[in-house]
Amino acid sequence: MMQSSVLSPQHFPDWTQIDDVLLDMDGTLLDRHFDNFFFEEELPRRYAALHAFTFEEARDRLMAMYRSVEGELAWTDLDYWTKRVGIGRCVHHQAPAPSAITSRAATPQRP
Repeated sequence: MMQSSVLSPQHFPDWTQIDDVLLDMDGTLLDRHFDNFFFEEELPRRYAALHAFTFEEARDRLMAMYRSVEGELAWTDLDYWTKRVGIGRCVHHQAPAPSAITSRAATPQRP
């Protein structure tokens, strides 16, 4: 017997409880500048401080780690990197990239 592929309401979020929805596809909300800043400056700086390395030594060690997962999903996963190097999640505030599109019409509105 074939099962139905229709999802029941329990599989959908309660839109009345959600204020914002952020959808990011590479280069829309966070651009290459953010990637470079995080992976080449911020993470090496924090890693150096944690392990008493020079910035250059920390960056070299991290670059080797980066190459070890290049082409895998982990490569761009901030949670993966903060866990792998033993640093809590970094918070960085940045304005959306110029290519970002904001559309309240695309999401359900609260009554």
